[in-house]
Amino acid sequence: MAYQQATHQDSYDDTNTAMERLSELVAYQRNRDAYRTRTEMLIAVVQQIEAEGQFPQADYAFDGGVCAAELTQVIEQTGKHWVSELACNRSVLWPNQWRRIDAVAADLRQHSASAFRHYQICPRNGELKEIWAFSKVVRLKKIGRKRIVMVQMSRRT
Repeated sequence: MAYQQATHQDSYDDTNTAMERLSELVAYQRNRDAYRTRTEMLIAVVQQIEAEGQFPQADYAFDGGVCAAELTQVIEQTGKHWVSELACNRSVLWPNQWRRIDAVAADLRQHSASAFRHYQICPRNGELKEIWAFSKVVRLKKIGRKRIVMVQMSRRT
């Protein structure tokens, strides 16, 4: 867009120059119309899956890099649940100020280790593992109130 604005002329004396400019503008608009964000593509996938109705009991899991308010709203409108990692820079309201989730996790691990509960899990490989987890409902910026779970695989003393 900056290029389009920088190369703009108030008038074109030469027909060839005007045609070249028109061709550039048409190509720019065609590319712009064809471009969709990751979020828009994922929303289209969710809508297609739901329209087909082949997975009525399935919920959604996705990477933190695509966790966006628009996507979560579309999923929730279907009456389904979702789970995602949170990017380390995601802001949460903790307790009355917006903080990065990685800073909250570091503070909890350092100053409130007892807030993590001990669990034993049995993953697919059958090997029993011990984890410590913290869970709380918080307000995520742009998404709203959601439950977060922080997991530590090993206990640090």
